[in-house]
Amino acid sequence: MKHYSNDQVLARAKNKYILSKVIAKRARELKQEEDIAIGYNAINRAVEELMEDNFTYEVVPKKSFEK
Repeated sequence: MKHYSNDQVLARAKNKYILSKVIAKRARELKQEEDIAIGYNAINRAVEELMEDNFTYEVVPKKSFEK
């Protein structure tokens, strides 16, 4: 398993909040798909997949409720 620095991972996204949500979501999926017992292993796998372009994400802005 490769390890990436925080700066390398943050270079993939301009927004830290969105990046953390994307990694957390993929880590939860990996825990279920592969029955990973330890959370940080799933997080590390999710980061590795993101860095190797094994999955992508799209930011969809929320709809505006202005009148």
